[in-house]
Amino acid sequence: MSYSKWYIIRLFQQNKILFSFVCIFIFFQFYFNKKQIHSFPWFVWDMYSRIETKPDTITQTAFYVDGKQLDITSIPIWEESTLLHTFNMYYSIQSNNYKDPIETSVKKRTKYLPLNMQNYIAHQIQNSEAAVRDYPRWLIRYVEKITHKNIKQVEVRKMYYQYQNGKIKDLQRSELLLKINK
Repeated sequence: MSYSKWYIIRLFQQNKILFSFVCIFIFFQFYFNKKQIHSFPWFVWDMYSRIETKPDTITQTAFYVDGKQLDITSIPIWEESTLLHTFNMYYSIQSNNYKDPIETSVKKRTKYLPLNMQNYIAHQIQNSEAAVRDYPRWLIRYVEKITHKNIKQVEVRKMYYQYQNGKIKDLQRSELLLKINK
């Protein structure tokens, strides 16, 4: 095999600037992989090479609309994803005294920038306390939109299940996470 036919060697011979960018890119990809930092569209291989363990108890977030559980299989997957992801973020921030969990990461990554730029970036990325407090009203409007119904109440519950003998068993236990009355 002739090394002179390798892309990286030919790139070095033809365009030193582009070669430098490719080398820097490769370096950072190795660095991100070593630090287990995900950089789209590449993923840390380590996340696929661990042994999968089965938890004793499985939880699921369930939405109840006017006392009836919302059948998430009846709505498009992007609406289901919007419901689940936005609620999980809301619950995380609300449980953390209205501080966005990414706040420390944003501060750490922008600490060398001027203060006004740090504040601008944080404002663009992080969820504000006012937005988090407004989430329940947004959620009820969103559920009305996807169900095409006028809704009086939305409840969000954490449901508990157990994996036994190859089957999921409902533990008949739930925890109320949020209740919104219109």
